Formats: sequence, structure tokens, C-alpha cells
Amino acid sequence: MTKVPAQKEPQGLHELAWIYAQDGRIVFDAGTGTIVDANPASEALTGYSHRELAGMSHVRLYPEGERKRVQETFQRLLEEPSSHSGYHILRKDGRVVPVSIWSSAALRQDGRTLVILGYHDRTELEAYEHRLATKRWALSAYAQASHALWVNHTAESLLTAICEGITREHAYALAWVGIAEDGPGRPVRVAAACGSALS
Repeated sequence: MTKVPAQKEPQGLHELAWIYAQDGRIVFDAGTGTIVDANPASEALTGYSHRELAGMSHVRLYPEGERKRVQETFQRLLEEPSSHSGYHILRKDGRVVPVSIWSSAALRQDGRTLVILGYHDRTELEAYEHRLATKRWALSAYAQASHALWVNHTAESLLTAICEGITREHAYALAWVGIAEDGPGRPVRVAAACGSALS
């Protein structure tokens, strides 16, 4: 659970929601792009302290390759709340964290246009999705191999069908079966092969 800063007691439900939110949240000035405020979860997510985040360009929180897209996206979408996926946070220690982002509509306060961004760490979700995709691929490959046993009548067509089953879901770019021949050095003959790497 996020720790409440020791220097002051939270005042009111809004401040409590800001402090105890499990997802990172920042407020940035749309005119300058600089961060005005950040909640404790943002400090944990980014590795930067509140003092370091305040005044930093929010674009610096993203890997170099995403920064231009971030600027273009949030300049276009200041008028209404929005959500975005496929982004990453570049932590202070250099680690890259996958996140989904939501943004508020632009708010006017003290002559400035402010936007709130929320960050949800997708690390565990992406690991789970990867495990699920791997199991789905394994089941599909097993089903293809089982079907091949019923419909193929030669060793070559059976091996080809199994290679096709392994590469069908694009988990692997190539599957092949080699048979060691008799003779000096035991040369390997490719009996079957399939996959996008052959294209």
C-alpha cells in the first residue's frame, strides 16, 4: 500500500484518493509540458521522487522512441478524456515498464491549462497474457499434430503437417525435422520444414 507522506496529514476525500491511488497519476501543464504534481504511486512507478518529478517534462517519462508519439497524441486529445495502450514508462534506473494511460479533459486553473494522466502498470498482465498465449499455442500445435496422425498416410506428409501446426500461430518462425543419415559425419537430411522464415 502507498505510504502517506509524513510531512502532512491528508485533507479531505479528494486528497486521500490522490495519495492512496494504486495507479500513478500526474498533473502536467499543457502549455509547457512540465509536471505540476505527482502522486506517491507515480514515484514508485517511475523511481523519481516528487521533487524530481515536479518541473520535469512529462515526455521524459517515456522511452526515446515513444516521445514524439506522446507529444502528438496528447496535443490532439486535450478536449476530452481518453485512454491509450502500447506505451511504456522509462524509469530512473533505466528499466522500461509497460503501461496503459488515461487522460482527463483539459482543466483551467490559475491561468494554466492542466491535464491529469493516470498510469496503470501492465507488467503482470502482460506476463499473464504471454503465458496464456503460450498455452493456447501449445494446445493448437497439439491439436494439429493429432489431426495429422489421422489424415496423413506418409511419413513426409505427417512431418510436414506437424511443422505446419507448430508454426501456424506465429510463435515460431520455423519448425523443421532433420534425420541423421548413415555415413561419414552422419549428415542431416531435412525431412520437413515450415514457417514464415522460409518465405
